[in-house]
Amino acid sequence: LSGLALVLIGAYVQLKIEDTPVFHDLQQRSAESRRDAGLRKAPLVQAVRHYWREILQAAGAFFVVNATFYILISGVLSYATTQVGMSRSAILWCVMGAGLTQVVSMPFFGGLTDRMGSRKKLYLTGTVLMAVWAFPMFLLIDTGSLPLVFLALLVGFTIHATMYGPQATLYAEMFPADVRYSGASLGYQFASVFAGGLAPFIMTALLAGTGASWSVALYIIATAVVTFVAVVTLKERYRRDLYETSDAEAAGTVAASG
Repeated sequence: LSGLALVLIGAYVQLKIEDTPVFHDLQQRSAESRRDAGLRKAPLVQAVRHYWREILQAAGAFFVVNATFYILISGVLSYATTQVGMSRSAILWCVMGAGLTQVVSMPFFGGLTDRMGSRKKLYLTGTVLMAVWAFPMFLLIDTGSLPLVFLALLVGFTIHATMYGPQATLYAEMFPADVRYSGASLGYQFASVFAGGLAPFIMTALLAGTGASWSVALYIIATAVVTFVAVVTLKERYRRDLYETSDAEAAGTVAASG
């Protein structure tokens, strides 16, 4: 029921929020210059046709981020109550308290990438740390100790923020202006379905099949491998010209190779 209210709030915000300066600039151009600027009637088709590699990289980059998020907020809640024997209210407070820290950690890590001059470095660091933390996190949760469970979740959410904080900027810099929304959205939603959407079901199946949390830790590591490969292979485009269109990018590539 609260989700229905959030839909209305989200719709209101979407209608009232201002477009980005890049989008507003492109939108104000005349019909004739739109063609010269590389603005097409079907940016979705253009994105899939010419930027399918970046779309797959964007999806892969989100895999461990989205999968671990649903494991942390949903999977752990179920696991700790049904198999570890913790009270639902206790583990719920742990999840909420640890997750609340992202109000600070996500903007911090997003800003940190500006100071580092790279999105990839911190993102890859977070990916590796999430894989490393997978086993210790569940070992702490398996103790059933409230402080240790909170510590496990706190570290997990903090590592998660090292990736989710700069992710929006990483996505924006992966695509030229005229296909940015389509390309980033396709990558994001693809991972949302196959990583985040399936994570609780996969976790439940793994626990039912093995009866042990190590299987879920291995699953987290597997998603981290997917994300690591995706991010390490993408081109660092820190502070690229966000007004650049796909035609301008193609022309620059041809000029550089020539």
